[in-house]
Amino acid sequence: FETVGEVVVEVENQFTYFAEGQPMVEGALVRIKNYYTGEVYAEGLTGADGRFTAASVPEGSHRITVEKAQHLPYNNIIDIKR
Repeated sequence: FETVGEVVVEVENQFTYFAEGQPMVEGALVRIKNYYTGEVYAEGLTGADGRFTAASVPEGSHRITVEKAQHLPYNNIIDIKR
């Protein structure tokens, strides 16, 4: 069987990060893709709480990107391990 994990992404507003209440970003597009093949494992928008949850992301290295108009894009690598 294949090992899978859950990824919870919280998107914070870089312009108001230090403001009281640290406003979260609603409607940011989150993508999780296989690092090597580019296969998309999860894609969706953050909710009003700034969160996006991806269930059943396979074990391995993946690229995560977060984009929203008028915000700096985010791009990084995540590893799902046993």
